[in-house]
Amino acid sequence: MEKTLEIAYAEKASGNEFFRQGQLEEASKAYSKALLAVNQAFREAEDEVQLKALVQEVQIPALLNLALCYLRLGTDVKNAVVHCTSVLQIEPGNIKALYRRAQAYLALQDFDLARQDLVTALNLDPTNASLKDLWTDLMRQLQAYQAKSKRIAQAAMQAEKKPSLRRELLWGLFRCCRRRMHEASLAANNGR
Repeated sequence: MEKTLEIAYAEKASGNEFFRQGQLEEASKAYSKALLAVNQAFREAEDEVQLKALVQEVQIPALLNLALCYLRLGTDVKNAVVHCTSVLQIEPGNIKALYRRAQAYLALQDFDLARQDLVTALNLDPTNASLKDLWTDLMRQLQAYQAKSKRIAQAAMQAEKKPSLRRELLWGLFRCCRRRMHEASLAANNGR
């Protein structure tokens, strides 16, 4: 168990160093290794106090930092949601987890879930400037999305008033096929 704990702490420290250097992919690999070591430590569990410390000192920070790596890289944003949710299952009022999960939901354009997380986080910490900034960003993106949806709906309504493009395409396809069938028929008759 001691070796597993050493690996967990060392990989988390390694991930932090990679993160400071801007090597996000390497940092995410190190945090993932730290989490694997944490899972192994849970299987080898002997000391409850040691495990609680491991959760607070390695598991939660590694999950949050891994989510941040995914957000910054713009990859695996859904996994950022999963990691933040895991933290919230351990600590339901974790502001960082709520903030980062809201960021991930915003990146996925899931405005309702982003809003829910931000409302919860702002209720816990109403003076947090980062939360307020993200709220402003959410409202701006939501308004832009609604305006775009409205334009698309209006364009669809206008298209219904005009002859159907689909009907025109199908008619053109029908004429083309009919002409080819006629040409094939003529070629078959000339071949006799």
